[in-house]
Amino acid sequence: MAIGIKAPRKTPRKAAGAPAAKPAPKPAPKPKPMAKRKPAAKKANKVAKDDVDVADVPTLAALKKDPAFRQFGRFKLTDHDTIFCRGDYVFVLPPPPDDIYRGPDPFDGNDDRVAPTGEYYWVARICDIFGKNAEEVYLDVQWCFTDVLQLKETGCANPPAVLRGRELVISTFHDVIAVQSVSDKAHVMEYNESLPQHDDIDTDQPFYRSTLVRYTDMTAEQKASIGDPKGKARRPYIFPLNEPSCSCGQPYEPLPLGESSSMVYCRQKCQRWYHSACCSSKSATARLLLDVQRSAPDLPDHAFKSKGPLPPTHIVLAAQSALARGTEAAGIAGNGKRVLDARRLVAHYNAGTMSAFELGQEAARWGEQWYDDEEEEEEEEEEEGSEQRDEVYVCPGCGWAV
Repeated sequence: MAIGIKAPRKTPRKAAGAPAAKPAPKPAPKPKPMAKRKPAAKKANKVAKDDVDVADVPTLAALKKDPAFRQFGRFKLTDHDTIFCRGDYVFVLPPPPDDIYRGPDPFDGNDDRVAPTGEYYWVARICDIFGKNAEEVYLDVQWCFTDVLQLKETGCANPPAVLRGRELVISTFHDVIAVQSVSDKAHVMEYNESLPQHDDIDTDQPFYRSTLVRYTDMTAEQKASIGDPKGKARRPYIFPLNEPSCSCGQPYEPLPLGESSSMVYCRQKCQRWYHSACCSSKSATARLLLDVQRSAPDLPDHAFKSKGPLPPTHIVLAAQSALARGTEAAGIAGNGKRVLDARRLVAHYNAGTMSAFELGQEAARWGEQWYDDEEEEEEEEEEEGSEQRDEVYVCPGCGWAV
């Protein structure tokens, strides 16, 4: 498979002569880390669809020492329009069926990941690119684990009970793979659970919120936190990107949506997420709904006290909604952007800081941004207009209505 290489990171070295062509390498090895890496170069598997000869894949140390290999910032396959860069996530071709790890397919729509389905693509992050010529290009990749069985095979000390939907676990396990193993880009999103205004994460969007760290890659603080500062167990451990924020200490489990792990955010004082089940509730009086509506960022109190034109009802109801996540309506990452945008707009209506024309434009912009089409917006308005919020949550930390 011929490729074009672009944007070298270093000044190219002059080779003594044209390098000899090698057979196309096999795809990446199965992302199962070894306890100790052998110094000798290892064999790669055959490309699944091309039936090529076996070729040696050099180690990372060998690539760095070999003056014939240069480091590049990006590359492009000649039969592919996509440019691949360092830091990109990619789908990696699996080995042939005889050697493949037969686990569930993380991208077949099977959320519980129980039934094995045979071949599937792996996911990895490109850390570095080494090229010798158009045929000999290798990638230093960082593996993402898509299945609990894979995590257990690493000796992980705290594997999760299940990975639902498209959730991945990024790791500090690296491998060198041939560029011919790359199939396409994988658009993987990092999920920062502490943010109230996070980009939407669709149920078919691959995302990660934790890292599997080898013991040799752990910091002193990480080793102390798992109770093994002297390395007696020396097992890899999964660390979340964000510690659980709820007072109960339990993590957020976003999938399946609409079940008991849904959470609400206290915007007023605590600035943190709480499980809905850990919050008490009160009847939604006009005063409490106003308190909820006032929980908007960077808005002074007078913005809610002065009198201006009445904002559209559906925008007011959106502003009075709880900042939530884990429900069918809010999604995995939550409705924070939509709700806080509505609260800002209502504040402008109340304070009279915009002209009637500007308010009309902003209201139209809000509807276009948060609804797919006019019909959906009308249906939402009718639904919200007939089903006003009956209860508000009470923050267990500060007692404010959320």
